[in-house]
Amino acid sequence: MKKAIEEVTEEAKKFAEEEGCKVSFSILEAANLVPASPEVMEVIKKSAEFLKYSYIVMPSRAGHDMQNMAEITKVGMIFVPSKGGISHAPEEWTDFDQAHKGVEVLKRSLGNLQEVGNIW
Repeated sequence: MKKAIEEVTEEAKKFAEEEGCKVSFSILEAANLVPASPEVMEVIKKSAEFLKYSYIVMPSRAGHDMQNMAEITKVGMIFVPSKGGISHAPEEWTDFDQAHKGVEVLKRSLGNLQEVGNIW
């Protein structure tokens, strides 16, 4: 991660200098990352099991939207497989069937979370 940050910041500085502008950086520290709520993840897991979908429980200390939402509620994430494991890149591709399964798990999870209610 440190090497990637160094490479990105070096390139950004180079391009900024070429364009005659300034650039500044704010690095999101690992301490600011948010762990998924065990209660939410358990509901997601049970939803996948009910639907008889295979799954892998993955540790996640996500940033982006999950960070903001964790300030007001418990959070969890559902990942669907992408071809070749490529994510957050132009080459990313998820088959419709996999995306549909993710939506079905989400739909069931939301319904179950609403019933449990008290975890919020």
